[in-house]
Amino acid sequence: MTKRNQAIKRERTKLQVFSKGLRSRSDVYHRQYRLDQRMRRVVAELPERVDRPNLRALYRDWGDPLAEDNWQFIDKCVDEALLTEGPILQCGSSFTTFVLGAICHASASPNKHLWTLEHQPQWGNLVRARLAQYGVEKAHIINSPAEIFDDFVWYLIDPGKLPANFTLVICDGSHALPSGVQGLLTRCGDRLDHRSVILVRNINRPKDLNFAAKWAKQHGAPFILDGKEQPYVKIALRDQRPESVLTEDRINTIYAART
Repeated sequence: MTKRNQAIKRERTKLQVFSKGLRSRSDVYHRQYRLDQRMRRVVAELPERVDRPNLRALYRDWGDPLAEDNWQFIDKCVDEALLTEGPILQCGSSFTTFVLGAICHASASPNKHLWTLEHQPQWGNLVRARLAQYGVEKAHIINSPAEIFDDFVWYLIDPGKLPANFTLVICDGSHALPSGVQGLLTRCGDRLDHRSVILVRNINRPKDLNFAAKWAKQHGAPFILDGKEQPYVKIALRDQRPESVLTEDRINTIYAART
């Protein structure tokens, strides 16, 4: 090969690398633009409707490949978040933080706020900035380091500083926090509402699953294992208070609704 041909080949290689870099950069910018537009659409359409196909597309633009097993859990979280009227506790911030925060933001219930625990400060700050970017004000990111307790790893936070009546709990951080379900139920079990719903994914160890099942049985709550490819647990607490207290609550609720 002549020197001239070698020079042409080198320049062609440089041009290919440069073009590939431009295409990659363009793809990133385009994906960010789509994500921004879809997220603004979610915020604008709530609470009248939740466009599930748009949520799926938003999840793809977020950067994770959308598997059916992932979507089953996310879809369930959205369903429960739309139903509940009280505060929501989330263990570990993720894509769902934006959707849950938007649902809370659009709700007329003054008590419906999202409280998200996050052990990685940098990631927590990024999520907090994104929430502010979209004007989602009823979502709160709490940076809290992980700590090793007796039988589990959990957030080093005083549970007494959290709301005392969470009506929905979503725990999807078990990969980062081993035995996270034990930490959740042990540390925050008394911060749950009488009719709270708990959704937990990524319970990989049998002892953690047994712990959750035993806890549910002790509290008279149904223990449901759902999901095909990647099962998740649903625990639905039943109100165990005396009938006189329940009747008084119903009367107060009706009275508050009419005033």
